[in-house]
Amino acid sequence: MALVELKDYVLKPEKAGKGKGIGPLTLVLEAGGVYQIRTDSANDAHLFFKGLATLAYPVSGSYRYHGETLFFSDYRRLLNAKKTIGYLAADTALISNRSVRENLLLGQAYFENNLTAQLDAEIFDLCTAFGIDAILDQRPTNLGAPDIKSAMMVREIAKKPRIMLLEYPEEFCLSEGNTLEVLIETLKMKQDLGMALVFLTYEEDFSRCFQAKIIEIHEGRVTEIRE
Repeated sequence: MALVELKDYVLKPEKAGKGKGIGPLTLVLEAGGVYQIRTDSANDAHLFFKGLATLAYPVSGSYRYHGETLFFSDYRRLLNAKKTIGYLAADTALISNRSVRENLLLGQAYFENNLTAQLDAEIFDLCTAFGIDAILDQRPTNLGAPDIKSAMMVREIAKKPRIMLLEYPEEFCLSEGNTLEVLIETLKMKQDLGMALVFLTYEEDFSRCFQAKIIEIHEGRVTEIRE
């Protein structure tokens, strides 16, 4: 089943001299599909991820998500899509003046209009697996990079996303222990349940764990998709 459908889709570079932009392209990503990005431009790849995450808006073309056309003229009309898109990239962040627990619950509190939301057992198990169960009530300003990165991973996985977008996942696995292995295990389980996965990595231990189709982005164009 098609999850993401891009048609005649164009993204302009965010800054002059920072890549070629993306498209025009027509592309379908399937629910449960796994896609690895290969590119000649980190800027274009990052822009592509932001586009899929609805954080960069197309200048032309259409984006259909889970059967519905997205409208970028009003960010509020994107919220239902955003809440089911997991996104980990260089510009991902936690809210600094909120505890880790509050960061994890922010989406649930917003969409359910529930300020007393609590971590459910599944999310707490993720916190334990990624080693952040002891720091839930601390703010990011009091934490080191490994804990912050782990909290970001848990937050995005806890969305129960229909699609997970990972830009260099190895850069989020800084904690001591088997964080990368835990991430791979978790993603494979979610993929079995129908989550699509799109990733860009230099880490062979990550990429060889998935039978991914290849999306090649060169000079701003998707030139080939193959097994």
